[in-house]
Amino acid sequence: VVFSIVLFACFLLVVGICKSLPHLLPPWLISTFISIILESFYFIVFIIDKKTSFSPVAAFVLSMEFIILIIQVYSFISIYSMYREYKEGRENVTTLQPVVEDSSEIASARVSSSYRKSIKRTIFKNKPEP
Repeated sequence: VVFSIVLFACFLLVVGICKSLPHLLPPWLISTFISIILESFYFIVFIIDKKTSFSPVAAFVLSMEFIILIIQVYSFISIYSMYREYKEGRENVTTLQPVVEDSSEIASARVSSSYRKSIKRTIFKNKPEP
């Protein structure tokens, strides 16, 4: 039941981030927090339980569960940080729009190949011969 609520809240989260609507973020924050608490509880119970056999498959499943739990905590912290920025009224809240600086390598990759060839020719023509 909790996971279906989280899934629905993910839809609200995407809409809230894309349209900069901060009131759509708390349902995801609340449901994800409950999910993290429940999964942490299950993880601890599985480790402490004496009936649990630690075969390679079980160890793999527990390792994956731990990694997923860490990813959930990281995403919760990130979205909570964004929610606080929205609530504080900051104008420059990070959105999903790509930002490219003029000095970055990505920006220089946009230069046409003919321009790069002409620069190479100019460099080689002006280079003194040994």
